[in-house]
Amino acid sequence: MSGTAPLAGHMMLRVAPATVPAGQVSLVVSNMGWRTHELVVLPLAAGASAGQRVPGADGRIDETASLGEMSNSCAAGAGDGIAAGAVGWDTVTLPPGNYELVCNLENHYANGDVPGSRGVLTSVDAHPRDPGGSANHINPAIDPRS
Repeated sequence: MSGTAPLAGHMMLRVAPATVPAGQVSLVVSNMGWRTHELVVLPLAAGASAGQRVPGADGRIDETASLGEMSNSCAAGAGDGIAAGAVGWDTVTLPPGNYELVCNLENHYANGDVPGSRGVLTSVDAHPRDPGGSANHINPAIDPRS
């Protein structure tokens, strides 16, 4: 199944945990839906909320400021999308701040109109990192309804 979604389809993204220490963060994305998906990490400006970006005519938002993308089935980094039932992953470096986690395939962001549909991740500089430099791990999941 392709990643293109009709407008007004329901999409949902869940993130656990929602807060991580600043630094290296490994994201493992599980596509529990039936469409192809991806995950793009975008910084949120101070005071901004998830869902405020405006999709263009192509049904996508600007991802110029992306800090990372997981869109490769059963592999790290960017690719052609994470197939239904598959996982993708990558490790990104997050300064302290808030980040919007989105699927930016055609119409997916625009369809994120249900509560909890867009993932928000907060990176905090609370404690010094361990000297071993291990990454923090989070597991975003794309809901089966998508």
